Amino acid sequence: MDEIKSWTFSICSASICGAIMNIILPEGSTQKIFKSVFCVFFLCCLISPLLNMNLFNEKNILNSFDYEYREKDNTENRLYESAARTIEDEIRSNTKEILRQENIEYSNISVRVNILESGGIEIIEFRITAYSDISESLKEKIGNETGLIPDVEILGESF
Repeated sequence: MDEIKSWTFSICSASICGAIMNIILPEGSTQKIFKSVFCVFFLCCLISPLLNMNLFNEKNILNSFDYEYREKDNTENRLYESAARTIEDEIRSNTKEILRQENIEYSNISVRVNILESGGIEIIEFRITAYSDISESLKEKIGNETGLIPDVEILGESF
């Protein structure tokens, strides 16, 4: 519906501007050139929705509303999933870098996030599985870098 409103507004605006310019311009060759250019421009404005419409895709008049809503939902879900993966990857890479700098050997860095119905992202797990204990100051350094204090699991022990 917004596309139709936008299209009609552009047609009306082009008509008003063309009429004003026709009145302002002096009689003669300049006005003839302007009328020719304006006719081509106005014709382009009229047919622009047809140029943007692809008649051979699955989006047609009968299911356009349903398709738009499904497409919006799928796009939003893909954006949320992409944001969640980006957050997981960023936390992992920052943690790996800190552990590498401190020469800490680790087996795994586990980060899991949950996408809430409201669109928020909740980090439900941040765990480092290491071969040796990680000091509190290192946990704090990781927390300062990632915004989260990790749970540490030492191989061979269980919590």
